[in-house]
Order: sequence, then structure tokens, then C-alpha cells
Amino acid sequence: MKAAARAAWDAKAEDIVVIDVTGRVSYADHFIICSGQHVRHTAAIADRIVAALREQGGARPLGVEGKEVGRWVLLDYGDFLVHVLDQASRNHYDLDGLWGDAPRLTLAQLGIEPSTGGGTITYAPQPFSTAG
Repeated sequence: MKAAARAAWDAKAEDIVVIDVTGRVSYADHFIICSGQHVRHTAAIADRIVAALREQGGARPLGVEGKEVGRWVLLDYGDFLVHVLDQASRNHYDLDGLWGDAPRLTLAQLGIEPSTGGGTITYAPQPFSTAG
């Protein structure tokens, strides 16, 4: 998962969010959600993630959806899913809001230093709270 988030960062993905859905869904432990500036950028981000994971140990996605259109590319790696959306699709489907009560992992927690080149983070992760 860390390599996928790093590859998204390196490909200049925007608004990178890592959501911990462990125990909330049966099909994955984490979602990485990020945005591209346009459909070619979303496809390029997805390609960069696939290539980086393959280079770092041979992991291949179990499935890839939406790359032909490029508005929402889904990469399924079993334990984690990567959603790469253009900004209009991200706003429309609001995955960030849908999983708003799930804990977030910062890029720093994954060992990615956001101050060194790469993408952008404008979504401020909220700490998980069981209160209220």
C-alpha cells in the first residue's frame, strides 16, 4: 500500500487520502483515493502505480476498471483498493464523505514526506473518534 501511495505522489496525484476500512468491509483493508487533473492524468497515475508495484516485488492488480474512460480508475490489489478520479467524479461520488467516519492514515505515517515534490494534499485527515 505504501508503494502505491508513493507512486501516486510521484505521479503528481492531488488530494491523496488513505482510508483504513479494516473491519468495515470484507474485501479490503485500505482505500487510497486521489485525483488527477484530467482523464489522461488519471490514467498516467494508475499506470505509475501499477508499474511501481510490479517493480517493487511483482504485485499485479487483481483487477483494473475504468482506465479506458479515465474519469474513475479502480485498481484492486486485494488488501487495498486505489481509486484515481478526475475532480468532477471525485466531487460527484464523494468517497471521502462516504467513508468520513473511517480513520485516515497520513502520508507521513506511511513514510512519505509531503514537503518533497510530488502531488498535493488539501484534504485534512480527521482523527478517528469513537465518541458521540
